[in-house]
Amino acid sequence: MATPPFQDIPKGSLAPTKLRTLHSSGSSEVYTTSLVDGGLHVVVKRTKITCPGDMKRFDNELAFLQACEHETLLRPIGVIRSPPTYAIVLPVFERGSLFSLLHASGRMLTVGAKLSMCADVAAALCHLHDRGVLHRDIKTDNVLVDADGRAVLADLNASEWESRVTEDIVMQARPTGGFFKQFVVGTLPYMAPELLRSVRGAMYTRACDVYSFGISLNEVLTQTVPYSDAMMEHVAMHTILEARYNHAELTSSIAADGLRPAQPPGTLSAPCEAGPFDPGLHSHPLDGMTIVQSAAGVARRCWSDAAAERTPMPQVARELAALLSSLPNAGSGGKDLFEAEEGTEMDVEQVVVKEAGKEVGVKENRVANEENGKVENGKVG
Repeated sequence: MATPPFQDIPKGSLAPTKLRTLHSSGSSEVYTTSLVDGGLHVVVKRTKITCPGDMKRFDNELAFLQACEHETLLRPIGVIRSPPTYAIVLPVFERGSLFSLLHASGRMLTVGAKLSMCADVAAALCHLHDRGVLHRDIKTDNVLVDADGRAVLADLNASEWESRVTEDIVMQARPTGGFFKQFVVGTLPYMAPELLRSVRGAMYTRACDVYSFGISLNEVLTQTVPYSDAMMEHVAMHTILEARYNHAELTSSIAADGLRPAQPPGTLSAPCEAGPFDPGLHSHPLDGMTIVQSAAGVARRCWSDAAAERTPMPQVARELAALLSSLPNAGSGGKDLFEAEEGTEMDVEQVVVKEAGKEVGVKENRVANEENGKVENGKVG
């Protein structure tokens, strides 16, 4: 049955006051406001229209959302088409982005919550691929979490129909500074090495989405920003989070040297040392450490250097579902979000983003990886 079209929302239905700006870039602005009728709080994602390509990008995102409705994909409340305002009106997610939940909450998530949210994202990505759509910007900042710990995959702004992707596909570029690389889309720490190696840009495939998912899965398991612990001989503790890691160095290390984020303690380092998770080989329920290490093995197989060696998303989804069902409290899903012990708090007060001479605390809910390595409209930065 065809999905009904999104509701057209008159611009006047929104309160004139912005409650909070969540994100602003050269291509879009995201903020919270309320509906005049009823006062419901909503999120507005307004596309900045400066050229025909921007209008096409707005229409494409709506088309993907329309064609790919799924319980773990973000569903808009409605659409505003009132020139010069073109915006998507979205529900508010109480716990915000998964990135903020991981790195700005100051609390450790339970193993069950981590697996449940990753399983939700895996299901969403499988659904997109089944519909012939490549997401092309999988990362924890593009995952939203509701009050019950359910996760939905968001932001299809960079997505494309798989049948239309070629090695020469480009997005409209704005020379706003930063590390520039044409013909690729994504966010640097999550980008597949084949995309970083090519001057013109390799063809984006499902395997690129799988790689990005693997980086995100490991980020959730460790609650550590990808590469924030990276140390190189001539770059001492230059981290992505602090915006001091040289982009060229990081790109080279990922693409040429096989650099990957640190994994949970006790995890095997070689991809060949761990195959697919087989619940039949383990007693039930499994302890938390075994679950985490097995999930880390899934992440490692997702980020294999060779695209052909990466585990297909349907298999990834099945393995995560099996691991989730192997937990001692299987069935509770993500309801118990945080560990009971609150004594171990993450030192987020000292985590800052240095951008244009400013220091922005992660506790202000700013998106660190959005400001450090986002490839948007054909550039990184």
